[in-house]
Amino acid sequence: MDEQREQAYVSLIQELLDCASGEEVAILSNHPELVDEGLVQVMQAVAEMMAEQGQGNAGWLRNFAGKIAGVNYELPQLQTKLAADALLQQGFQQYQQSQYPQAWQSLQQSLALYQEIGDKANIALCWGQLGSIQRNRGNWDEAERLYRQSLSLSTELGDRSGMATSWSLLGDIQQCRGNWDEAERLFRQSLSLRTELGDRSGMASSWGVLGDIQRNRGNWDEAERLYRQSLSLRTELGDRSGMAATWASLGYIENVRGNWDEAERLYRQSLDLRTELGDRSGMATSWRVLGDIQQCRGNWDEAERLYRQSLDLSTELGDRSGMASSWGVLGDIQRNRGNWDEAERLYRQSLDLRTELGDRKGMGDVYNVLAFVHQQLNKIPEAIADWRAGLAVCPPDRFPLEALKLGRNLGDTGFDIQDWETAIEGYEAAIEAVETRCGFTDSYREKQKRREAAVEIYEKLVQACINSGDIGRALVSVERSKSRNLIELLTNRELYPKGDVPPELLAQLDTLRREVTAKQRLIESLDNPTASDERGTGGIGQRGSDSSSFTPDAIATLREEYDKAQQALMQLLDILTTYDDTFTLTQRVETIQFSQIQGLLDEETVLVEWYLTGERIYTFVVFGGEPPQPPLAKGGLRESDALGKGGLRDSESFLKVAEGIYVQSSTPEQLRELKELGQTYLKSYADYCNNRSEEWETHLGDFLRRLRDILDLPQLLAQLPPTYQRLILVPYRDLHLFPLHALPLGDGDEPEYLADRFPEGVTYSPSCQFLKVSQGNRKTTSQKRLFAIQNPTEDLEYADLEVEAILPNFSANARYLAHQDANKSALNQDPHRQDFQGAEYVHFAGHGAFNFNSPLLSPLVLAGAKVTVSSPEPAPAPPPENATAEPATKRFIPWRNGTDLDLTQCYTLGELFELDLPTCRLVILSACETGLTDFSPELEEYISLGLGFLYAGATNVICSLWAVNDVSTAILMVKLYEEMETQPSVALALKQAQQWMRTVTKQELTAWMNDHSFGPIPHPKAKLRERLNLGFKRPDYRPYQHPIHWAAFCAIGV
Repeated sequence: MDEQREQAYVSLIQELLDCASGEEVAILSNHPELVDEGLVQVMQAVAEMMAEQGQGNAGWLRNFAGKIAGVNYELPQLQTKLAADALLQQGFQQYQQSQYPQAWQSLQQSLALYQEIGDKANIALCWGQLGSIQRNRGNWDEAERLYRQSLSLSTELGDRSGMATSWSLLGDIQQCRGNWDEAERLFRQSLSLRTELGDRSGMASSWGVLGDIQRNRGNWDEAERLYRQSLSLRTELGDRSGMAATWASLGYIENVRGNWDEAERLYRQSLDLRTELGDRSGMATSWRVLGDIQQCRGNWDEAERLYRQSLDLSTELGDRSGMASSWGVLGDIQRNRGNWDEAERLYRQSLDLRTELGDRKGMGDVYNVLAFVHQQLNKIPEAIADWRAGLAVCPPDRFPLEALKLGRNLGDTGFDIQDWETAIEGYEAAIEAVETRCGFTDSYREKQKRREAAVEIYEKLVQACINSGDIGRALVSVERSKSRNLIELLTNRELYPKGDVPPELLAQLDTLRREVTAKQRLIESLDNPTASDERGTGGIGQRGSDSSSFTPDAIATLREEYDKAQQALMQLLDILTTYDDTFTLTQRVETIQFSQIQGLLDEETVLVEWYLTGERIYTFVVFGGEPPQPPLAKGGLRESDALGKGGLRDSESFLKVAEGIYVQSSTPEQLRELKELGQTYLKSYADYCNNRSEEWETHLGDFLRRLRDILDLPQLLAQLPPTYQRLILVPYRDLHLFPLHALPLGDGDEPEYLADRFPEGVTYSPSCQFLKVSQGNRKTTSQKRLFAIQNPTEDLEYADLEVEAILPNFSANARYLAHQDANKSALNQDPHRQDFQGAEYVHFAGHGAFNFNSPLLSPLVLAGAKVTVSSPEPAPAPPPENATAEPATKRFIPWRNGTDLDLTQCYTLGELFELDLPTCRLVILSACETGLTDFSPELEEYISLGLGFLYAGATNVICSLWAVNDVSTAILMVKLYEEMETQPSVALALKQAQQWMRTVTKQELTAWMNDHSFGPIPHPKAKLRERLNLGFKRPDYRPYQHPIHWAAFCAIGV
């Protein structure tokens, strides 16, 4: 660079430094020949010299040089950029003052100019700031869209700091929605990148927002730990503004703990520092939270003083959001004093400003408190109008937290005044909000917690529908509360991208989706076992293994496998969206409608579904085809007489609607009796399994008769015409324990049972929506391929005979693994893996157990799973004197003789979710407790070993409700397969086999076992006869008449 040109550069730079703001481009336009790379280099050198001399405008000069270079020395573009920068700065200032419409306009104008000159970095910045405006207005979907645009552009530019900021902003949106798991994931993603970049200030911010997540979850100790971690780093960095914010957060923690003195100390510490820093907006916030402390103490005058101090400063600053908040809390003070008119005035002032700001979340909150004011003034119509207005601005699909409160309050008010339609409107909005929140998380446990927190809403919605006479809607409402996680799993399992997707990618999708589902559910089960009780971990009363079988190293490995599978699934999703850009891994499961429920039934089928609330048992009866005429209940109560103030007056009243559905309601006393029966039944069963008592077996018939009476079964059946041939049962909670198909209809020694009433058999289903999904999974072709697992532990003699007797029914299409060969490793390797996955019939004959403490650890025991432990089990007690058959080994054994289970060598329920059985028509689990389910949650979520196979693709599963007898089970299973040769359905075959079991005499049983169809080769059934030892019994003796031998097995599916 020659000296003359360098001097020209210096002169031009001096002119720029001396000019008034806004004249820079004009000056440069007078010297276009000097606007080049050399000018920028000299500007930067001069700026460095000025900085060394302590001159304040050095930074401006350095920044201006960068702008000239950024537009490639084009003066028209520089003019545009400077105008855009000014608008951007103006937009930031307006945003800080809560002038959102003005800020939106400034930022949009700035964005347009940046787009004109292609300034991508500032385009991303504008999108982020526009997103924050939408976030503050409560438009979270639009905010998320803008944040994702900013993230995409930052990623394209390689701006990793911008990416970290975008992830944090996206996390904030998820936090607003109450989707704390996803928010935490995004915040941690941001923290990880900030840590990698060495952005310590960003790390401190990330710890702070992670503390907010834990605070929202109610994890006060963990929130405090994160806040203090943030505070420590901010203190080290000298970030005094951040320190003040963190002290305020710590004050909130102490406030919710009830430590108001400590909370006040922290708030004042934050206030003092904000005052010192001149952070007047922060000062206003501090005064407001200090007012909250005084309101908690009941010091309303002092609270009002602080709120008004906050209001005055917010007004001076033009912080309209702060002004609206202050008017709202001042309204709370007047409401607490009973000054309803003044409270309403303040709330409306807050509402008007929030409406102007577009702050819909705030509007919803104000409508909610306005409604309470109107309720106190007995202006119920106005209160209802307020809640409806709140729901209009905060609909459940966009503002679930606010809509949940608004809908619940609207529903409760309608319920109290017996305005059933208003109650239904409010409760349905609240439940829609719950379901929206559940859609924000992938955690099955978190979904269940969110639904359980709203259990009262579900119950009141059902009652309101019944009271209104809309029984079909009541049943639909019941369906919304039952086994939703299961339905979502089954529905999402069938989601595939459209387009010409290579088959290998679809197969990879199936595998990864199942692996992620299985491992995620298992990890959650290991992290959150239910409370332990006498029911045990390896089955009721059984000494088995719980999560202790998973060592810390094993759990860590499981987490690593899950993370790897999850990452692979996300990478595959990116590929699949190139074929179908609308494809997602999950979708919202629409609620089944009553017309769809009716469509599941043909004219010969009736469905009975139970629902338990905190007060009653409801029994819904849905008829296929043309419904019968309205029945009369005992005492002559007609349909119109059945409704009292609280709904149904007594358990003998039937309601009927035109669509073909009845509902029967119990008394509260009957519900209490059911609860007591369930507790007594379980305790007795636990004692039985632990060889402490035979009372359960002795009184099983009495238990079932008591349940029949509690459910008013005879009265219910009296309403059904004899034309119905098939019954579908949908139990609920406690009722899953019992063999409902085996409820006796009489009290004699040989009563008719419920199953006898329906010639085409009885099937079970967790819900109507599950039934709908299952009907879509029917298998239309069959090659009768069997895969059997035979007595893996080699201690069930009759299980061997059972499988040997079944195999001939399948000729050359039977494959099986027996004894020590039936191990986990063999099942997971070809050719056995292919045989397993390709089977149409799967038969497991061995040990099983249901783990009530951690259901997903419920095992099917394979070879190699039994291990020796130090303290052997005491010898079992002798059988009772009145045993109905020769004693035999129970499939449900307490792992006696010093053995325990290694769950890693079993097939646990959690692992069954990884199976894929695309052609399977029927799985028979000839083992103990494979049909038991956990009924402890307040809101039912069906989960059993049978469920694992249904999710894997099986159309039907036959499973057991207790510890079954080895001998009688083997006989029942052999007979079942014989019946399936001639009967059209699994349910009918099981019904016929069970009916035969309870009525067969010694003579008939012996004849059945003397099968000579194999010529000189004895049929395997003959081996059964050799071991029965019934020689001294009379020919008409019925060895398996007792329900313990046949009633445990039920058919789930279609």
